[in-house]
Amino acid sequence: TTPPRQAEREEGKRRATQGTRERKMSLRKAVSGATRLPIYFPNMLLNAMPLDKAGLDAVAKGLMPPQLKFRVVPSVGKLEIKNYLKTIYGLDVKRVHTANYQGKKKTIRTKSRIIYYRKPDYKSVTVELNQ
Repeated sequence: TTPPRQAEREEGKRRATQGTRERKMSLRKAVSGATRLPIYFPNMLLNAMPLDKAGLDAVAKGLMPPQLKFRVVPSVGKLEIKNYLKTIYGLDVKRVHTANYQGKKKTIRTKSRIIYYRKPDYKSVTVELNQ
């Protein structure tokens, strides 16, 4: 037999660990049983380009345009763009087309010298939406 104080300590430890075990189990059940999507924190900037004639006609009728065009940095992939538009804006994306472009080369001529510089590279993205 154990002394009463030691038995009380062991009982207290058992209760304390039992509570954390139950919390861990309930957290696992909540996470594994959840059907929600993970939280998405993108680190990219989508610059929207002007709509074409078909897109403007669709907007005038109150519909979503069939295509959207964006400019992004070249390191962004197609799946990232598709997931971004789906999770943030709730758009049903059918297809994503991309094309990489080099930035334009520019020169500035002054009296004493010529300065060369480049605009940044970019990727043009065309997104087709499901209607």
